[in-house]
Amino acid sequence: LLVANEALRLAEQANYPKSLEYYFKSLAISQEIGDAAGVAICYSNIGIVYHSQNELEKSLEYYSKAVEIDKEIGDDKGLADTYINMGTIYDDRGNHNMAIQYYDDALKIEEKSGDKRAASVCYKNIGAAYLSLNKHQTALAYFNASLRTREEIGDQYGIASTLNSIGNYYIESGDFKKSIPFFQKSKAISKEIDAKMHMKNSYEYLSIAYDGLNDF
Repeated sequence: LLVANEALRLAEQANYPKSLEYYFKSLAISQEIGDAAGVAICYSNIGIVYHSQNELEKSLEYYSKAVEIDKEIGDDKGLADTYINMGTIYDDRGNHNMAIQYYDDALKIEEKSGDKRAASVCYKNIGAAYLSLNKHQTALAYFNASLRTREEIGDQYGIASTLNSIGNYYIESGDFKKSIPFFQKSKAISKEIDAKMHMKNSYEYLSIAYDGLNDF
């Protein structure tokens, strides 16, 4: 556990080579003592580190190993988390249809378990993938599902994120005026909870929206 914690700390500091070294040490220990759940977690974390370095093939390799073990031991939560991570890789590669399949697999698990916070992430990710495929109405339906779920559980950070996504949907649809209230609301929430990244995104989107209005 201490080795894994040190690997996580190093990953958070973007010291990826050292982080991998510690995760592989943790993996060896987990394999030696027959801790299947620990092995799956190590595989998943190694996949995350490779993903952070944009080594997508290696990342998928380790995510797939984690999936195999999670299925064997019945760790649905671990399985859903890894499906989401795999979906983001396919999104990064522009294979949005494959990304949707993984997000949907994760969503089924999260809905069954009643984990609304995780389900809201899946809804938003699916919406973003459909938006990339120019399937705008389907994208909006998933964004709205994410927003409703996050409002139900009071996830202010998530609400701010999804409001930006809905605003971006309207920008992509050419309705700059309609996008602005979503960004303004996201900005207000982000300021209240000190969510600097979402606030930054809101300002950037607002700039695009007002520029778009000035073009007409």
